[in-house]
Amino acid sequence: MNIIIIGMPGSGKTTIGELLSSKLRMRFIDTDDLIVEIARKSIDKIFSEDGEEEFRRIETIALKEALKSKNAVISTGGGIVVKDRNIDILKNEEYVIFVDRSVEDILDTLDSESRPLLKDDQNRIYKLYDQRYDRYIESAKIIVKNDKYLTDVVKDIINSIK
Repeated sequence: MNIIIIGMPGSGKTTIGELLSSKLRMRFIDTDDLIVEIARKSIDKIFSEDGEEEFRRIETIALKEALKSKNAVISTGGGIVVKDRNIDILKNEEYVIFVDRSVEDILDTLDSESRPLLKDDQNRIYKLYDQRYDRYIESAKIIVKNDKYLTDVVKDIINSIK
């Protein structure tokens, strides 16, 4: 069984994924790490040198690679739902968790300098949220709100998959 976590940048996917994998004694995989490994350069460099389309192509490869694992918690990048192909892949998985966090809460904690799509315009996150929200809903089997302690969010996820 794999558990895939989707949601906006800054929604807590990586931290929640790490906590969840530790609690469930599962392997943790971050698709952003796989992207860097596959491309042999940072995400920032992929965006600046090759563009978003190339990044999205590699992101799909990373998703497929991560899903070859068994018994893993997989944290995806915020834009995983941009490509229809990725939504199709996610729809075939049993446990896809959408971590839903308000834009205001995201902005309170987000380091926009480390996010290629947000570094020049932090308010762009509102537009991304509007563009992606329905796609997250379409892709997810379970929706959890990240509006409490992360340990409680992890408990919510565990209770949802039992």
